[in-house]
Amino acid sequence: MQSSKVNVFYFLGICAVFRLTTNCLRKRLGFVLVGVLAMPNVVHAGELMVDLTKVTSWNHASNQAKIAAELQYADMASHANSALNSGNISTNQSTSKKRGSSIYDPKINLAQSRLEVMLVRKLFNNTNQHVNGIEFDLSEYNFTFDDIDSLKLNLRVSKALSYLPIAPKSPHNIEHQFIDKLFSPRHHFAATFYGQFHHKIDVQTTYAKAFLSLEATESPSNVLIAAKDMSFYNSKNYRKSPLSAIDRSAKVYGLIITADTVGLTTLENLMNQSADFNNRFKNDELYIESYLQLNQLAINTPK
Repeated sequence: MQSSKVNVFYFLGICAVFRLTTNCLRKRLGFVLVGVLAMPNVVHAGELMVDLTKVTSWNHASNQAKIAAELQYADMASHANSALNSGNISTNQSTSKKRGSSIYDPKINLAQSRLEVMLVRKLFNNTNQHVNGIEFDLSEYNFTFDDIDSLKLNLRVSKALSYLPIAPKSPHNIEHQFIDKLFSPRHHFAATFYGQFHHKIDVQTTYAKAFLSLEATESPSNVLIAAKDMSFYNSKNYRKSPLSAIDRSAKVYGLIITADTVGLTTLENLMNQSADFNNRFKNDELYIESYLQLNQLAINTPK
């Protein structure tokens, strides 16, 4: 009987300590504590592992024949060794080999637990300049822009499956001062955290953009982008305003990853949407096609 009483008091003592500890941690870590208790994709306090299988996307090549016809990767016959043909792929659409089909949608390689997608970016025109992209809903994790310490990725860009255009020659010469902002021997990506009203351009929304510059290789590598190297800003009607370090309390709702130009812009923007651009380049287009293999995506927050 005495032993039972001791065990009861011992158990109650453990419960009290646990409750006190969790309350302290909740005040200090916020969403991280909830993640540790309820979210299996949080490895440890301070590291939020994003579930790659919950990816969503958009794909303008699927419904615009002109775009699809101009892309290099649409010729699937030359990519017979693509991991997409391994037969162990999960996708919401069929893996049709027709031009403009779902070959530009993200695929999950179930055998190797990775996401694969051909990301496409226009160089000339603004309309649908990010031909496709991938997106992750982060709203359930309840953290703010101020909580972002760094973004960690394990990834590679396939050299065999990617395509980088070269600057065109006469009769469509591009002014020299624009070439270095559009053409590069490396592949560039933007990873953009966004706030609540991202899908309403006329409502001010907070963003944090990380920029990646990668060489195409056959081996994956780890990339860590610190918050100090990201661009924090508010945006409304496509007009951006810098965001100070003391004004980052807005909640993060999601993350978008797109292929991009080295200058994060288009020729149309560089030429100020002028009549000269319309006369010389409006009906032409070049594309960056970056085949991305994403093995891990994590957000580090303060411990």
